[in-house]
Amino acid sequence: TNAPEPLLDLKAGGDALLVAKLVEAVERLESEEAPPLVAALDTSTDTVVVLLHQSGQCAALPSFQSECLTVCTWLRAANVPFKTLNHKLVLTGSRFPMVELGDDEFGPSENILEKLSRRLNRNLDEALTPDQKLLSYAMASTVEHTLGVAHRRWCNENRGQLLRAYDLDLKRALKRSVMPRG
Repeated sequence: TNAPEPLLDLKAGGDALLVAKLVEAVERLESEEAPPLVAALDTSTDTVVVLLHQSGQCAALPSFQSECLTVCTWLRAANVPFKTLNHKLVLTGSRFPMVELGDDEFGPSENILEKLSRRLNRNLDEALTPDQKLLSYAMASTVEHTLGVAHRRWCNENRGQLLRAYDLDLKRALKRSVMPRG
């Protein structure tokens, strides 16, 4: 029978399988057109658009930071229009995700989802049972501890491919961060 292949089987070398799946997904998605990224707040429309600031995101893959995934998933589930701003070079002191909604800015130290729920009048957790809320937390933790670890390991082992995937000119990025502005 054709049983679905498990994504992660720790006894059968799950990390290697997970990394292989990541590489396969990267190769498949590299051939597709990258989604457009926004450089500034879009004021051409009357609808409210949430700007989601993320770091370390390849144009073809979602962020592997559990906080970014949580906010992105919440925005999609709440059917809130949003645009992603990709910050390829993270400066010290910069923490992500960050959300802009009009003139308001919600940072990572605050509870972004609570503030968005109040501001947009959309509480997705209202109908959830305590078990479902616990499952939501467990899924975010699983992503952070398994997929995130495998992604970091792959990044450390394949730095050349990583720089190509993130389309990062290392010389220019380092020169920009070291050179004084003025």
